[in-house]
Amino acid sequence: MGRVTKWIGIGFLGLIGLLVIAVVIVYALTSRRMSKTYAVNDPPLAIPTDSASIANAHGFCGSNTRATGRIALVFVRE
Repeated sequence: MGRVTKWIGIGFLGLIGLLVIAVVIVYALTSRRMSKTYAVNDPPLAIPTDSASIANAHGFCGSNTRATGRIALVFVRE
């Protein structure tokens, strides 16, 4: 009986050891992926501030902002 218990314990500890190794490997791989940075070439946005563009934008969302009192995104036709 003692021999069987000993081998069951050794097998159980082996499985726990493999589980710990797997967790460490997965943690290392995901940490490396999450810390990777990418270079993004974003051109600056051209936001027109002339009166014609502002009047054009007012036609898109002017009545909506008065009704809800919230800030709306403005899309200007070019």
